[in-house]
Amino acid sequence: FYYSHLFVRSESDYKKLSDLKGKKMSFVSPTSTSGYLFPVARMVEEGVLEKGGDPKDFFSDIMYAGGYLQSFKALLEGQVDVAAADGYAKRMYLDDKQKKKIRSIAKRGPVPTHLIAIRGGIPDKLKGKVKEALLALNDNSELLKSVYGAQKLIERGHKEHVGALEKALDRIGKGLTAEDIKGEGAGYGSG
Repeated sequence: FYYSHLFVRSESDYKKLSDLKGKKMSFVSPTSTSGYLFPVARMVEEGVLEKGGDPKDFFSDIMYAGGYLQSFKALLEGQVDVAAADGYAKRMYLDDKQKKKIRSIAKRGPVPTHLIAIRGGIPDKLKGKVKEALLALNDNSELLKSVYGAQKLIERGHKEHVGALEKALDRIGKGLTAEDIKGEGAGYGSG
């Protein structure tokens, strides 16, 4: 898992989500978990947006930057007042000077991370071998960190993996459940 953050420029006076009313916002994309879904769920949880509401009712302007780096760039260049992004993306995409220019005022998570799923129709013996091979990657934490930004792979069931996502979808009024995102087999997510 990882965490979704709302970042502002370090010199700004913004301390909490409610301070951002009427400000310019950069989301990653309307389908981004940490760059849209979880921040909007946080808005509902804090009561600055009604369930099912449009973030445009809170912010004066919204842009969809298309990626974490683009969202950070819009914030750093003053095009927006706040940007939603994965906390790991800050460490991955920004240099030390840029990191000092922004700070987080809200954190939401844990956000379920990448998933490795195995098709249900694969023979159990082969599933077991794939599972063993994937979990053996835990012996090479540098590889996992470089590929997933994770310390290790953890075996999770479907419902367990998408539980936080399901809650966020409910908060924003999308009405999807883990059954709507249904999968077969076991999942191995980084955490």
